[in-house]
Amino acid sequence: MSKKWLIAVTGTFTHLLLGTVYAWSYFQNPISESAGWSNAQTAWAFSLSIFMLGVTSAWAGNKMSVYGPRRLSMIGGALYAFGYLVSGFALAHRYLFLLYFGFGIMGGIGLGLAYVAPVATVSAWFTHKQGLATGMVVMGFGFGALVMSKFLAPLLLQLSDGNLSTTFYYV
Repeated sequence: MSKKWLIAVTGTFTHLLLGTVYAWSYFQNPISESAGWSNAQTAWAFSLSIFMLGVTSAWAGNKMSVYGPRRLSMIGGALYAFGYLVSGFALAHRYLFLLYFGFGIMGGIGLGLAYVAPVATVSAWFTHKQGLATGMVVMGFGFGALVMSKFLAPLLLQLSDGNLSTTFYYV
């Protein structure tokens, strides 16, 4: 496998992990029920995350040449993971604002930083089959929601005996 295809596969895997954000709908009702929050209140965490993804992606795309894709991806991945940890704490203690901060703000910023790097890198490496390689990477984002909502989330929820905060720690 050539280096550029290895980069495309790595980018697809990165997006697979990031795409788990779209499995929010799997968790929304159980979070609302267990914490006593309305679905509208709980949905704001996802809305903030997607908003921050968009805003941060625009910024990161502009700063890619300054900071480089590796640095942006590493910082983004760490923020996304830490956002899940903060969210788990928020769920354990029923702090809605902390859920907004962890999943919405931190997680969304992490998503935005890490999302742009694989797309930009693959686009730069491929002169032929650029559309295929870029499409493959973006496909990983959508596939992440499927893998999370149909396989990982039910498994993690079962492993944590239905405890949502522990499930978020696992993610």
